[in-house]
Amino acid sequence: MTCAVSARAYDAAMTVRLVDPPPTTPKIVVPLWTLTRDGQRIDAELVDQGAAGFELRLLRDHEWFAGRRFGLRAQAVAHSVETRRELLSRGWNPAARGAPPRTPVPAA
Repeated sequence: MTCAVSARAYDAAMTVRLVDPPPTTPKIVVPLWTLTRDGQRIDAELVDQGAAGFELRLLRDHEWFAGRRFGLRAQAVAHSVETRRELLSRGWNPAARGAPPRTPVPAA
């Protein structure tokens, strides 16, 4: 069985319509805490993802290391507290006041 498709219909189906993506709203990033050990650094930050919830993001030496998304801000903060407690028990230390801030990286 053959299917007859006109050249016009084929061209219309294969035409790519370029559309500008919808504007993105800037994400709000809140630094929560910083720990250091042996010259290394871990930063925790809370990222408001809008309708998608909140992301707890961990940065190791200014690079993304791990992240987890939560439906509620309170859940993300509670997980942050647990993570900090665990890292402190493994020998990480709170960063000294006045520690150099991390280089800002735009939220993706």
